[in-house]
Amino acid sequence: MSGIEPLTGTNFSTWRDQVKLTFGVMDLDHVFRIDPPAALTTESTTNQKRAYEQWERSNRMSLMIIRKSISVAIRGAIPDSENAKEYLSSVEEQFKRTSKAHASTLILKMLTTKYDGVSGVREHIMMMSDMANKLKGMDMEISEGFLVHFIMTSFPMKFGPFKINYNTQKEKWKMSKLIAMCVQEEERLKVEKPNVVHVATTNSNKRKVSWKGKGSSGDNSTPNKVQKTDASTSSFQGGPKCMFCHKKGHTQKDCLKFKEWLAKKGIPYNLEIGKKLTNGKGNDPKSFEDAITYDQSAHWKEAMKDELNSMSKTKVCELAELPKGAKPVGCKWVFKTKLDPNGNIKRYKARLVTKVYTQREGIDYKETFSPVSRKDSLRIVMALVAHFDLELHQMDIKTAFLNGDLHEDVYMAQPQVAPVIKGDVFRSHQCPKTEVEYKEMRRIPYASVVGSLMYAQLCTRPDIAYICGMLGRFQSNPGLLHWNAAKKVFRYLQGIKEYKLTYTRSDNLEVIGYSDSEFAKCKDTSRSTSRYIFILSGGPIS
Repeated sequence: MSGIEPLTGTNFSTWRDQVKLTFGVMDLDHVFRIDPPAALTTESTTNQKRAYEQWERSNRMSLMIIRKSISVAIRGAIPDSENAKEYLSSVEEQFKRTSKAHASTLILKMLTTKYDGVSGVREHIMMMSDMANKLKGMDMEISEGFLVHFIMTSFPMKFGPFKINYNTQKEKWKMSKLIAMCVQEEERLKVEKPNVVHVATTNSNKRKVSWKGKGSSGDNSTPNKVQKTDASTSSFQGGPKCMFCHKKGHTQKDCLKFKEWLAKKGIPYNLEIGKKLTNGKGNDPKSFEDAITYDQSAHWKEAMKDELNSMSKTKVCELAELPKGAKPVGCKWVFKTKLDPNGNIKRYKARLVTKVYTQREGIDYKETFSPVSRKDSLRIVMALVAHFDLELHQMDIKTAFLNGDLHEDVYMAQPQVAPVIKGDVFRSHQCPKTEVEYKEMRRIPYASVVGSLMYAQLCTRPDIAYICGMLGRFQSNPGLLHWNAAKKVFRYLQGIKEYKLTYTRSDNLEVIGYSDSEFAKCKDTSRSTSRYIFILSGGPIS
């Protein structure tokens, strides 16, 4: 038991090998090699009883060892079974996708790993061989000949003659010979490596530091105390000089140490234009004046009208004379261009918000004017409902303003509105245009259907978020084409109803988190990305 590493979710392959090895050493693998014997009866022979008792002991001991070696947070998510072989299969099924992700990580690591000359060539080859053996355990075997060629490609340029010598030979090396030859080549390179010395000398009069290569002297420097003969002295005699590391052969713009220093300080490197690099379009209007003068002014005006119409229908506010002594809270239009996963413009959104910096300290700093809810909170509530077997009451809310109550009157200055000008379009060509179409659409519960879809999208169906946003635009005046599209979404959900987020009742109410990241893999921004998921009661909540 002490030799088994506890299963935590990321070490499944290692855990499985250790468990099988332990069962073999303790002679408990009988249950995995032989099918369960028939139940004992009064007519069972002595051999049958002995075989049944041996299998029963092997099954009982193996099951206890497996359960003991699994962490408590993961044990509750695995279906229970009294058969050790079936229980181990359930564990493997739970971590099948994790193994695929681990295999992808190993392959990517093998492709990007290069020999750096620090840890030693033997350690580098053994590390690459270890990753290949792990892939072999995931049914992704790599032949020895391919692995030898692959390791050869990970060596730096100084191994160039060594690789050429290998390519000209007809004999194929094995891993043992590769290690021996590479260690020999590494020792030869260390012996024949040219000696290069950088000496920092100071002048007692001007207190100036001069950076010189071996064998060179400066006008204001004392003679170098280091003397070595080297055939590569000429490499420091000409060419540009870096003003950051004071080495010759490159400029500051191409200096690797300079770029590393910039990255460490968090300074974006873009010397050509002298600006910070930005991601995204960054062309959303910053004010009302910008919105009505942009090329997309018609879209922004329509978005502002939709926001004001929504506030009017829900009776968020009403026009009133400002009482004497009252100070109104300012407001501001916030504009945002919503994009789809492909980067195309999905819709133009305008939201009227209050200027909270006009609040006075000690009076209304704790006042909330537009309370909203988070999807993560809703999922956590659903998980708790499933765990404690509670009843959930649903209430549909269309706007965020209804999620909180104001206990006192708040006066807000009137916002700027978009003027009605010639050329404004107030309806889509897909909306009803005749009285017959209007009467037909009144009998169709379009708004209720869209609300149900949005609820499903918010809780367990994030894959229909885009189409729900499109259908939600036409709730005030839908057409038959919109209704047909909504029915198509229901047909889609019917076809994939087995794929869903579920929250089940479990013994342990613990939050389990998984995360993964990759370094500078974005081709557009060269930025690192990371992802995470948190699970509660067997279902993801964030």
